[in-house]
Amino acid sequence: DVKRKIYVCEYWIQGRCHHGDACSFVHAHVNPQKKGICQKHLQGLCRFTSELCHYQHLDVPLNLYEALSEETRNYAELKNKIENARAEEKEKNASTTTFGEIKERKTSAPENTVPMNRFTFEASIESDEGERLAVKSRLWSAFFELHPRKPRQELPGVRTLLPGPDSKSIKDWSCEEVASFIKLLGTAQIWGAHSRLFFENEIDGATLSEYGTMRSLMQDFRSIHPSHARVISTAVRERLGQP
Repeated sequence: DVKRKIYVCEYWIQGRCHHGDACSFVHAHVNPQKKGICQKHLQGLCRFTSELCHYQHLDVPLNLYEALSEETRNYAELKNKIENARAEEKEKNASTTTFGEIKERKTSAPENTVPMNRFTFEASIESDEGERLAVKSRLWSAFFELHPRKPRQELPGVRTLLPGPDSKSIKDWSCEEVASFIKLLGTAQIWGAHSRLFFENEIDGATLSEYGTMRSLMQDFRSIHPSHARVISTAVRERLGQP
């Protein structure tokens, strides 16, 4: 009977007790300052604190206390063994709880989570895209505040290239005016390359007037695409007044 186990078994201390768990005495080291194990504390009935009670208050069940007493030589070793066992158990519980919390966070969905489907997915994409565009717009606004745009400069000789009272004959154009004329024929970036090509080859108005046909233009400028060559030759014939 566990209730009868109060005092330490003297035969157990000598290693000569053969009763085992049936022994009526405690098979464990007890605090030498106490008379024995407080059975009322084990039952939750002791009205004294561990310091005031004449008997030892156990923090673990009696059977576990006896099991931990094995292979110990005195109460000091038993006390250290109990403290180490309690620390290991506490660390194990903490790691298990942490793993459980992580697993629960991964497996359980948030309370306000909306089930994902095609409509909610598209809505989230639109929301992210709108936010991205708003951020991009703010960045560009800040950039242009620091680097204001310069007014677009008019190409040299533009007024003389367009039909009107200030226009002059195509044969009187300079190389710069020819380059400006070629650049005005299209808005794509490639027309800037065509303009530089004519300027680097020193094509003036008199030379340009000789390229009224697509064939003649393609013979001298093989890098120009046929569709662009057609536009240039057509514009030259119009300025020359040729059909």
